Amino acid sequence: MHGIGKLYQEFEARKQKLEQEGYFALAHKKTKPSWINDIAIITAKEGAALQDVLSTIQKRWPMAKPTLYPALTQGINAPASLIQALKRADQNGHDALLLVRGGGSFEDLFCFNDVELVKTIYGLKTYIVCGTGHEVDTTLAELASDQRVATPTAAAQFVTLDQYDMLNRLSQERAILIQRMQDRLSNAQMHLVNIQSNPYFLDPLQWVEQKKIRLSHALQLLDHTLKRFMDQRAKQLTILAQNLLLYSPQNTIRLKKQTLEQTVLQFIAQMKDYDRTQRNLLSSKEALLDAFSPLKVLARGYSIVEKEGSLVLSVRDVHEDETIDILMGDGKLKAKVFGKEYDNV
Repeated sequence: MHGIGKLYQEFEARKQKLEQEGYFALAHKKTKPSWINDIAIITAKEGAALQDVLSTIQKRWPMAKPTLYPALTQGINAPASLIQALKRADQNGHDALLLVRGGGSFEDLFCFNDVELVKTIYGLKTYIVCGTGHEVDTTLAELASDQRVATPTAAAQFVTLDQYDMLNRLSQERAILIQRMQDRLSNAQMHLVNIQSNPYFLDPLQWVEQKKIRLSHALQLLDHTLKRFMDQRAKQLTILAQNLLLYSPQNTIRLKKQTLEQTVLQFIAQMKDYDRTQRNLLSSKEALLDAFSPLKVLARGYSIVEKEGSLVLSVRDVHEDETIDILMGDGKLKAKVFGKEYDNV
């Protein structure tokens, strides 16, 4: 028990140190290849793990090519043997490497915790799957590998296709391809029927004659359109030339001068009409004012009485012995009031 405790301490110390140095980093792990057929197996030649792997490969994907690289998987010499086998397999261009063992005690599996073995796995160029058959404890070799699985059988399953699943997929793909080919053949047949029913293939001479007639009609239409277009352009050019002549600088000045002279004449005529109208209006107003002039009233024998420059409108406005002015048509009388008489109203 004391020996196992020291091994656990050594395991934890190695794990912590290697983890700090980045040997277990996820960023370093390689991606699983899309196609795996050439498989290298690193395990004991006489172990059960080899038989499990080979049996699983044969059941799942018998077309695969497994290659054994025998190595010790237990004991003091196991790490060096595993390192040598891994390096040999890595140089031979396999699609994937399987490092497996069929379980065992912590002491039996401790060779998979070797520091140099971990560094070798870290430096491999080939994708590697590691399964030591121990689900409770994980070895350092498993932590350094690209993919860790629980058992050798699981490792073989992980890197191989299932032939029955592949057969089903192929059957589905085959059905899809057949359907696509049938669709293409159907479309091609329809296209062929359309081509065969084309008038050119039914009667090439008649087709050409029809095309000639259509071409002749199109040429006539083109000539007619072109002639009409040219006639329109000629008319437009004539109008443009007339406008240029009409609106030349000399002609423009002449027209403006004529317009100005006509405007002046119209203005003079309007002023004369206005003057005549105003004179007539003034004469009528003068006659009206003259008709209502006080002098005219006085000329007819009437008079105006004033007292101290104010009109006398009533007998009551003056008193006896007061002096008054009597305005008449031809002059003014100074008078004195000797008495007053009132109308009986």
